[in-house]
Amino acid sequence: MKKTTTNLAGPWRVLIAAGVLMLTFTVGMKWGEVADENRALLLENAQSTLISLRQENADLIRQSHQLQTRFALLEMEHASLQDMYGQTLNDLADLQETVAFYQRVVAPEKVNDGLVVDGLALEAGKVAGQFRLQFVLMQNFARRAVVKGNMQICIEGQQGGVSKTLCPGTSHILPEGPLKYRFKFFQAVTVSITLPEGFTPQVLTFASEVFRYTTKQQDFDWVVDWTEALSGAAISNG
Repeated sequence: MKKTTTNLAGPWRVLIAAGVLMLTFTVGMKWGEVADENRALLLENAQSTLISLRQENADLIRQSHQLQTRFALLEMEHASLQDMYGQTLNDLADLQETVAFYQRVVAPEKVNDGLVVDGLALEAGKVAGQFRLQFVLMQNFARRAVVKGNMQICIEGQQGGVSKTLCPGTSHILPEGPLKYRFKFFQAVTVSITLPEGFTPQVLTFASEVFRYTTKQQDFDWVVDWTEALSGAAISNG
C-alpha cells in the first residue's frame, strides 16, 4: 500500500521568513525612533548652545561698547586736563611777567640801575616792509624821580650790499625826530617802521642821555638783534 507524505517545509519557511521580516521591520522602526530621538536631542542641544553663544556675543558687544565709551570719556578728560595744564602754564608765565614788571617799577633796587626798555616786541604788518615796535620805558634808579630825555632808535642793515642805517627824522621811523620821553614810573611806546625796498634789517639800536631834572644820570645804549626782536618773545635789558 502506498503511503502519502505531506511536505510541511514550505509553509514553515514562509512563516519563518515572515517572522524575520516582521522582526526586521520592528527593529528598524525602533532604531528609527531612537535615531529620531537622538537627532531631536542633538538639535535641542545645538539650539541651546546657539542661544547661549548669542547671549555671550551680546554681552561681549555690550562690554565692548562700554569700554569704547569709557575710553572716549578718558580721552576727553585727558584733552581737557592738557588744556587746563597749558592754560595754567600760560597764566603762570603771565603772572611771572607781571610780577617782574611791577618789581622793576616798585623795587628798582632789585634790578639793574638806570633806564630800562622792557617787553620789547616787533611785529610785522600786513603790508610788506611795515612793522610795529612796542615797548615800555621804565627807570630803576635807587631814588625815584621824574626822568626825561630823547631816545634815538635806529635800524642798521644792508641795502645793495652796502651798510645803511635808518634813524629818526625820516619817513622810515619816527618822522618827527627822536622819541621824547618823560615819566616817573613807566611810559608805554609804539613806533611804526617802514623799511625801504631792498633793505635787510640786522639790528635795532637804542641810545639816549638820561636826565633827572637838569642833571645827567646815564648814557643809555642798547643793541637788539632784529630777528630776535621779531621772534615774538618779549625782550628786556633790565
